[in-house]
Amino acid sequence: MAKEITLPNGDVVTVEDDQQTYQVTVSLPGGYTTTANAIARTDASGNQESASELERLLAGSIEGREGYEGATDIYDSSSGLITDAEKKAQELIDSFIKNRSNKNLYTPPTASEPLFDADDEEYIPTFTEAKNLYPYYPESIIQNILDVWTDTGEITIAISEARASDTFEKEFPGIKRPDGSLRMTEIEYLETKDYMADALRTYNLNPGVFGEDIVEAIAGDVSAKEFTGRLEFAYQQLVNNIPQVKEIYLAQHGLDLTDEAIFAMFVSPELSESVLQNQVLVSQISAEAEVAGLSIGITTAQQFVQAGIDQQASRQLFGQTSQVSEGLQLSAASQGTSISEEEIATGLAGLSPEELSRIRGIQATATSEMSPVAGAATTNTGQVVGLEEA
Repeated sequence: MAKEITLPNGDVVTVEDDQQTYQVTVSLPGGYTTTANAIARTDASGNQESASELERLLAGSIEGREGYEGATDIYDSSSGLITDAEKKAQELIDSFIKNRSNKNLYTPPTASEPLFDADDEEYIPTFTEAKNLYPYYPESIIQNILDVWTDTGEITIAISEARASDTFEKEFPGIKRPDGSLRMTEIEYLETKDYMADALRTYNLNPGVFGEDIVEAIAGDVSAKEFTGRLEFAYQQLVNNIPQVKEIYLAQHGLDLTDEAIFAMFVSPELSESVLQNQVLVSQISAEAEVAGLSIGITTAQQFVQAGIDQQASRQLFGQTSQVSEGLQLSAASQGTSISEEEIATGLAGLSPEELSRIRGIQATATSEMSPVAGAATTNTGQVVGLEEA
């Protein structure tokens, strides 16, 4: 059989006589909702609840849900409860969106709008940052890159301009092919030079002497591995003939060369020519000393060449040495010491600070000994009267 139940809001619903549950929804003004059973249930012993869950909810006697006391919005599940709740929820959402309009909420782009805003400001690093980005470039090239980068906003253009500069040609000789393209990157270039330098050190050769040979090898598309192989082959070809080669240089040029020097000259023809050219200059300087009547050894003549003193400069220097050497030697002897023509020449040439200091010391002592002796008097004009000068 069916029976009717009157809900607290006045609605009348029909339920089965033995029905134990009829859920309704109770809503508060703030949008909070809960459900409760509108039927007072009967247990297995036939005992019926004194009040239904709904009645107790509205009376505020259910722990944790006291806030629903006196609620009036009660909805029958069969009358569109869910629909009404969704409507209230949608109203809340619409109200929230309306209140938050134009407050940094994301708005999907239209077909004519880009997905992302364009970056109006190009990134240009500082000089220090650029040095960290391109540690293989010298500062002059770094500055060139920054200047072009700032003007154009394009790093590719800046790098291209830098590679076309004279500074780049000076810092990376041999890296370009005849058509202007690069044989290798700048990093590969520096690594290749380091590899070749290490190969030279293996034979106790100073890489700094072979700078042009390394550049020539790179410009000739010689790889680091091939360069090492050439050194090894050259050494194997020469090693058994070094004693004979040393004898020839000693006999014909007066050069007593080490094994490393001979190998270096064998590796680099330009170095060999330079050594022989220096020997010619040594001979010319020795001849100028002889013309001036001075005795200068080969070692001193070689020092002159190494200092960049050519034949003409040495002629003037030896002339000065010849003029002062006799007086200096006499003064030195009177002071209980001695100084040779060779020492005077190296001192006047600035090749030996010690000898130059000795020359000045001898001259100062000699000048002091020529001052008036004790008891002499001088006039207002500085003339010595009385005792004669020593």
